[in-house]
Amino acid sequence: LVLGTDDAGLHALHQIAHGAGAIGRDGAREHEIRFGRTVAIEQRHAEAFEKRTVKLTGNAAVNDTLFTLNKGRYEVGKIGEDDLLQSELALLRARNSADGARLELERALAALRLALNLPPNEPARSRCMSLQAIESRSSE
Repeated sequence: LVLGTDDAGLHALHQIAHGAGAIGRDGAREHEIRFGRTVAIEQRHAEAFEKRTVKLTGNAAVNDTLFTLNKGRYEVGKIGEDDLLQSELALLRARNSADGARLELERALAALRLALNLPPNEPARSRCMSLQAIESRSSE
């Protein structure tokens, strides 16, 4: 995720950096550094959870396909019930992992929204660009 230049958080950073009157230049610079670090950390967390969510969602799709194939194999007698149940268990575990990753991503995006001082109902993704979009632009 990469921040756009119109983010509310960057506006707040600008206000801090250019002196809110009572804060001296050293204090404003310290707040600016702290703010930048916080946003960078939250961005990295969101990026990591986004990648993990994509990977685990793909794993769940693969397990879904395998389970569907195994149901057919079971019906024609190629595999036993135990193998079919193992396949179903793998599918359920994969879905559970993907759901957990989605929740972690939502938590990371909520933390990023807080760091940027965005309203709770505004999606952080609307203020950020995914890594894939940036990579595709740079390869053009």
